[in-house]
Amino acid sequence: MKRALPLALAAVTALPVAADEATAIQARVDAAAAAMQAGDLDGVLSGYAPGAVVDFGAQGIARGEAELTAAYGAFLGAEPAIAFGGHKVLVAGDLALHFSDWTAELSDGAGGKVSDGGFSVVLMRRDPDGQWRMVIDAPYATAIGH
Repeated sequence: MKRALPLALAAVTALPVAADEATAIQARVDAAAAAMQAGDLDGVLSGYAPGAVVDFGAQGIARGEAELTAAYGAFLGAEPAIAFGGHKVLVAGDLALHFSDWTAELSDGAGGKVSDGGFSVVLMRRDPDGQWRMVIDAPYATAIGH
């Protein structure tokens, strides 16, 4: 039998501050996806903290600005169209985890399209200016053995 949450717990989980943080984090992720779809490399990179790490799955791990610039430059050449299946956000102080299913349609370079997708886990940190930035980005989090 399913039980209802106690009223006090329901009130705590619905605090506007948590909702605002989750909204800001999701907006950062959505802005990065929009920048990817627009081919805006600077827009993509602006969402990452200095020294960030991205696991590109079979393409390897990129660390820091130079490697992220090269990896995303190649990725943007495939003209990605990204869609999210939903978002979940957990916040603890100035750290947050963002979880999402995603799919993408990419150019195969020969006039066709290929599909990609996965389950993403992103560790974010709030900067002193209040902006959330990605520190560790694992868009292929379910592919442990690559």
